[in-house]
Amino acid sequence: AMALDQKKQPKEAAAKLQAALEADDQNTAAWSALTGLRAETDSIGDFTSLCGRWAQDIQKNYQPHNVLGKFLETKGKFAEAVAEYRKSIEIEQNQPPIRDDIERLDKKLKDGSPLK
Repeated sequence: AMALDQKKQPKEAAAKLQAALEADDQNTAAWSALTGLRAETDSIGDFTSLCGRWAQDIQKNYQPHNVLGKFLETKGKFAEAVAEYRKSIEIEQNQPPIRDDIERLDKKLKDGSPLK
């Protein structure tokens, strides 16, 4: 799948990754690669749905929440991003960068200061 991505064939790569997930929905590497590909092209709704499926399939994994949080943040959906980051922290508390993201976005949402 990654070879297809490197050859600029993202649809084919996504299909291979989807097939890998159908065979093993616990494949974190495939989930990570698929969300990496789809983050470039998906709508907010489609990407949220994809990350939701990942979070459902591997419930004790914080990564889908971080991936979705970062995606939402790039789309200007700061409150939704913070909510995802908080879900991630509930699963795995030892994530200083995510705690920093929460603090930064909380401050932005509270006082409207520019993002850094």
